Amino acid sequence: MSTLEMNTKGFSFLRDVSLAYVKFIRPEKKYESNEEEYTLCAVMDKATHKEWKKVFKKNKCKEVDTADFKKQYLFDAPYPEQDEQYIYKFRVDKTFGKGWTDKKNGIEYAAGSDVPVSWLPNILKPNPDGTNEDITFKTEIQNGSKADIALTTKSNDFGTFVKLNAVLVTDLIEYESAGGGGAFGAVVGGSAAKVETTKETPKQSQPEPEIDFDDTIPF
Repeated sequence: MSTLEMNTKGFSFLRDVSLAYVKFIRPEKKYESNEEEYTLCAVMDKATHKEWKKVFKKNKCKEVDTADFKKQYLFDAPYPEQDEQYIYKFRVDKTFGKGWTDKKNGIEYAAGSDVPVSWLPNILKPNPDGTNEDITFKTEIQNGSKADIALTTKSNDFGTFVKLNAVLVTDLIEYESAGGGGAFGAVVGGSAAKVETTKETPKQSQPEPEIDFDDTIPF
């Protein structure tokens, strides 16, 4: 079952969620725009969604009937005993919407220029030696993989808002495009997804900058 942990070591955590449509290697276009964004969907259970709604009133989840879930997300509903599955879609800008100056380093970014990769959320995979490997732009993640998600939260007069900080993929299903027959027959290694499972959540000691300059990774 998924859980929501608030304000742990300066971060909040959405734990043991199922991932869907992780689009970092191939970002998607924003709605009615030519600008691109990185996205990923996190599927949580009903109890976690109830807590989510209390805290993040402005960050609403999508509710999908369990009977329709597999057709839309291409894997079995993580919580088949529920009538609905609850999905939150995280979005991260690929480019700057307007000009911005990094006063700390004296760098100016024009509107439309790419956000530096080092500022983006990290997608990590635990290694057997206790370290974490950055797979953000190296591994395509299949729907149904499991993860812990670190969140940055900010509050103002309008409410409390959530932002993606980092992802630790604890049960990785690596996406491989289907290797169909075609003129030269089947492609070896292209017909199935590879599964890698890690039961524990190792810690990451190396800091990385985040888009709002919260420069620690909680894993």
